[in-house]
Amino acid sequence: MACGLVQQTASARIVGGTDVTPSNKFPWIALLQYYGQNMGTGTLINDRVVLSSGTIISSMIVFSQIRVIFGSNEPNSTTESTVRKVFTVTRTKLHPQYSTSNLLNYNIGLLQLAVPVTITDTFMPICLPSRIDTFSNEEALLAGWGARQIAGEPWTKLQEVTIPLYSFDECRLAYPNSTENNICGGVFGPAPNEQHKTSCDGDEGAGLMYPWPNDPSYLTLIGITIQIPGVGCGKTNEPAVFTKLYPFIPWVQRQSSGCYCKA
Repeated sequence: MACGLVQQTASARIVGGTDVTPSNKFPWIALLQYYGQNMGTGTLINDRVVLSSGTIISSMIVFSQIRVIFGSNEPNSTTESTVRKVFTVTRTKLHPQYSTSNLLNYNIGLLQLAVPVTITDTFMPICLPSRIDTFSNEEALLAGWGARQIAGEPWTKLQEVTIPLYSFDECRLAYPNSTENNICGGVFGPAPNEQHKTSCDGDEGAGLMYPWPNDPSYLTLIGITIQIPGVGCGKTNEPAVFTKLYPFIPWVQRQSSGCYCKA
């Protein structure tokens, strides 16, 4: 099964982001809605399974009211996208150790679509990582509809940004409750505001994407955005923080059927 192929070469450049073009550049990104309200972002990992944060999954308990929307870069647009497709779900699964007492740990969950996605260049899963990596001093891509600042308005178009990633020790200094199952990254204060590149309110669940070393036109999902209310968004010494995906791949595969593509 094909996976992770960007429909245009990933930009080397949410807060500090640019519009995603073309609209199907990241064909695995989904907007998640509950009772018609935008909840955050999910990522297609095979033809039936979408990954997101535990925070989002735990807040959607009525399956019939969940919608998973692909090809919707402008969710508030009145013009119907020719590539937009809406899926319902048959079930969700939250990691059993997820707890609101520490949102940095086990913050992961999944949705199973009611019908499979037909895999094309327009709708394609992202690749899963095949090896553990700290990603310290590397760069990764983030895309979402989050706000430009805390309590700010969300972007009307899907945004993308390239962010630097930091070591576990640096992440632990910012978030003492973080573990080696987290990744931290971004540009934030005390850097000047115009240099900020990070996640913010509304980016919950967005995938952190890492280019294949031998072919950057393919991307691997390495993390899932954890957006703690009132935290981050460029605030001083508050990097974006993510659930590192690799340690949870066995759990994900046990919860869902189907083939997965690894890089």
